[in-house]
Amino acid sequence: MALTIRPRPKRQVALLIETSIAYGRGLLHGIVRFAREHETWATCLGEYRGGLMLPDELSDGKCDGVIARIESPKLARILAPMKLPIVDVSKFRLLPHLPFVDADDDAIARLAFSHFTERGF
Repeated sequence: MALTIRPRPKRQVALLIETSIAYGRGLLHGIVRFAREHETWATCLGEYRGGLMLPDELSDGKCDGVIARIESPKLARILAPMKLPIVDVSKFRLLPHLPFVDADDDAIARLAFSHFTERGF
């Protein structure tokens, strides 16, 4: 009897992150790097700038989760009723019950201060 090993199915993750700013592109760079290292992830990108375009996969119910930069009340209203795991990567916290990831501004300031003082500034 031969043992058949089936690959794990890919998880479809919707990315709702504005790409017109460097911060959003940096987030996407890190997410893509993670997805390449963990081949069980597939991503679909939605773009919003004022208006909102959700990826078809999210609208069709084909996504397993969402990573979103929730900066507008409109996007918050769309995501709030969804029964999917969602991670917010915005400092605005429009949906405070969601897990979130944000930069540690105090740590960044300390590093910048240390960098400049070590160089005599």
